[in-house]
Amino acid sequence: RIGYLFQDYALFPDLSVLENVGFAKRGRRDQHVAAHEMLERMTLSHLARRYPHEISGGQRQRVAIARALVAEPRVLLLDEPFSAVDAAVRAQLQAELRALRDELGLSVIYVTHSLDDAWAMGDRLAVIRDGSILQTGGLREVIHRPTDRETAQVLGTPNVFKAIVRESSDERLRLDWDGLMIEGSPQDVAVGDTVDAYIQASAVKVLYPDKPVPPAVRQKQTSAQVIDVREDAEHRILRLKLANGGQLSARSSLHAYATLTFKPGLRLDIAIWSEGVIVLGRGERSGAQGDAMTGERSV
Repeated sequence: RIGYLFQDYALFPDLSVLENVGFAKRGRRDQHVAAHEMLERMTLSHLARRYPHEISGGQRQRVAIARALVAEPRVLLLDEPFSAVDAAVRAQLQAELRALRDELGLSVIYVTHSLDDAWAMGDRLAVIRDGSILQTGGLREVIHRPTDRETAQVLGTPNVFKAIVRESSDERLRLDWDGLMIEGSPQDVAVGDTVDAYIQASAVKVLYPDKPVPPAVRQKQTSAQVIDVREDAEHRILRLKLANGGQLSARSSLHAYATLTFKPGLRLDIAIWSEGVIVLGRGERSGAQGDAMTGERSV
């Protein structure tokens, strides 16, 4: 009762789409009926007589999903199943798989190197490195609050630094990062502790040079120099060098700071929002190889 979706589809080239799907029930009296029903559910009936080389990559992936599901598994294992398809097809396949997961009540374990895939598919996340599970928990909890530096590195967490706790109370936290004082929200640490922490890239805000800075923001203010500027479809990412020699990534919407022109060498003032300063804790360790793995529920 375990279905497995191969990374490279692994369809039989000499079998038709219908025969590939029915292979999971070979020798059973309901083999062809079940295969036809699953093809209808996956909107693949019109491809039943075609062979794998006659259909697109996205269609081959749907056929592989249908073959895995026709055997009525209780658990579905996915090995980077959508790495070979483009972004639009990947998003559509993920949506279809989420709907099937909920409809069939499946437990799904999804192995991936991509946090985008994890966000799209997962409810819980296990971070695995060198045969050991570093951390497990709710998806948002693990991604936003990794338990240690090693887990943060696997997740690609930006802006990790080592600091000394200078003040820790119910009202605020002050960290000394090589002479630069960073304010954070209250966390369970003691004065004098040396801790690993990180700053969420979205918590680094650029201050407009021609606008007054409120007193509350001035406490979070420091100067920086732009090292690099890059953009993706929705965000601008600045790489900044601070006065203490450290570096930060700052991420904002492409629509933010519309009146400013960013280029390497530009000096500017920034503020670091305390809510985005997270001290890495020490979590439990378990034991199993170097990917992020998501599942619909624990298995």
